[in-house]
Amino acid sequence: MLNPVEDERPVYIEFQTRAVEDREASIEAGHYVAKDVVYVVVTPPGGNLVIEAVAEEWLRKKRTDNFYGHYKGAYDAFLEGREAPLEGTPIKDWPPISPAQAEMCLRAEIRTVEDLATCSDSALERIGMGARALQQKAQTWLTTADGSGKATEKLNKLERLVETLKDEMEQKDRTIESLRAQLNDQDPDVLAETSRKRTRKKAA
Repeated sequence: MLNPVEDERPVYIEFQTRAVEDREASIEAGHYVAKDVVYVVVTPPGGNLVIEAVAEEWLRKKRTDNFYGHYKGAYDAFLEGREAPLEGTPIKDWPPISPAQAEMCLRAEIRTVEDLATCSDSALERIGMGARALQQKAQTWLTTADGSGKATEKLNKLERLVETLKDEMEQKDRTIESLRAQLNDQDPDVLAETSRKRTRKKAA
């Protein structure tokens, strides 16, 4: 049975290329013939191994899952030889945690701060002593980080808007100065003639 947290957080997935017998090819050749097949190993946060399946078949079943994009991205990364990113902040990169605490979480199949913040009591038991305090620290850290992030984003938008308005004002000032310079450089007789033409047009 899957961990209830799976509804809120994506499961951990690992892809492996395995040699599988191509039965039809073996019969036709009269000897064993193997082919490479990519499998996915699925583990819920804080849980034990629950699924091993052919990757493409498993992904087809996950098309309506909220985290399908994450799973597909991880699969594509595997095929391209890249490391698949985690959905969240990796435990090993979390500043408030010690190396020993990080290792305890990883051994309990808790790989991100987000999963630590939402993991079940059974997962906390697997982490061991101090797990509850770690979970509370994770929840506080995520709340603070989220608030700071939104405030920073809003401030950055305001700063960009101010810079844009400032550039527009400077451009207008330069245009006005250029027009003034052009007017000052014109011959007085030309300006007078232009003025007379405008007056005649208005009168007509």
